[in-house]
Amino acid sequence: MNRKHVFYWCIVGSLTLMFWGCGDDSSKDGDARVPENTAERCQDGIDNDGNGRVDCKDDGCKAFAFCQEAEEGKENTLVACQDGNDNDGDGLADCDDSDCQVFAICQKKKAENTEELCKDGLDNDGNGLVDCKDDGCKSFAFCQEAEAGKEDTLVACQDGSDNDGNGLADCDDPNCAAFDHCKPKENTEDLCQDGLDNDGDGLIDCADSDCVAFDHCKPKENTEALCSDEVDNDGDDFVDCNDPDCLVFEHCAAYRIAENSAELCSDGIDNDADGVKDCDSISCKHFDVCMGGGKVGEDTLELCSDGNDNDGDGLVDCADVECKGFQHCLGKKADDVTKEMCSDKDDNDGDGLIDCADPDCQQLPTSAVMNAPTIPINTRPINAVVERHGLSIAG
Repeated sequence: MNRKHVFYWCIVGSLTLMFWGCGDDSSKDGDARVPENTAERCQDGIDNDGNGRVDCKDDGCKAFAFCQEAEEGKENTLVACQDGNDNDGDGLADCDDSDCQVFAICQKKKAENTEELCKDGLDNDGNGLVDCKDDGCKSFAFCQEAEAGKEDTLVACQDGSDNDGNGLADCDDPNCAAFDHCKPKENTEDLCQDGLDNDGDGLIDCADSDCVAFDHCKPKENTEALCSDEVDNDGDDFVDCNDPDCLVFEHCAAYRIAENSAELCSDGIDNDADGVKDCDSISCKHFDVCMGGGKVGEDTLELCSDGNDNDGDGLVDCADVECKGFQHCLGKKADDVTKEMCSDKDDNDGDGLIDCADPDCQQLPTSAVMNAPTIPINTRPINAVVERHGLSIAG
């Protein structure tokens, strides 16, 4: 092993010790408090940061749409759903109002035993039985069998039959329109992006609180303006250029980092903003995490000329000792060979021949080569060109 290799492995060893010795200790037990500044934490009913203010009452939450005051006559924001008032005048306040069911604080299971809960089309107590099929609802008049020839009870409006003989069954029959399960909804991914106010509440698609749970309606941080407003717009705990979604913008270029470690190649982030992440990135292919536990060398013509450190040893292409045998990695051009290279006792081009034993050195003027030190005979190849010049060979 020559001096360069010894020096290289010394550096690698030192860096390895530094890396393992300086890892963060975030896994240690510590304060469980976390910032209250994400969409999830701002509607979970918990004082996550311990400052005495919960959800929308916390300053960190005030920027979210669901923390704004509701329009007059509406009960469709987290603020309106926690103020104890029947804001929309439907006789139901806060979590008792179906408009508030989209919020986490209102999604806790509750007994299915009230008139409202027994006709909302939901399995409120999670027992697998909805509305009139639940024992808690059977005593309500609308859960009784309809009189013959009528379709005006919840049972009759869910039995799949045209009970009143008007050619219309269940929700297709106007007599069933009063029941919640027959009212128009805006609560599916398709309905929440069709540009229509499907449930007639005056709110379309993502503006409707019934749609906030869908990914395409969740707040984003993916425009140049949103990536420079100092706000965590998408609630992922990353602001502006610290958010991976912002790395594509030029003003965030300084925050991009090469995707060239096992950790960066398995974090689910496109760290270098090249459009591919983790194991899909060419620079990650050689890591165990992307090889199913196997390793890859840097020892083929393709791997030795692709500009990547494929075997993760810190050396790329011809700088890697495994590539020295390929023609494009052999030596330097004649014009680049110097007297110093041919007399430094180093195999500078990695072809196994040192100084005057290397044909590349024979292209120098004879006077320059004559000054080079002699080499022991046991290191000299049989066809060493030095003999052509009558150089003295140490025996």
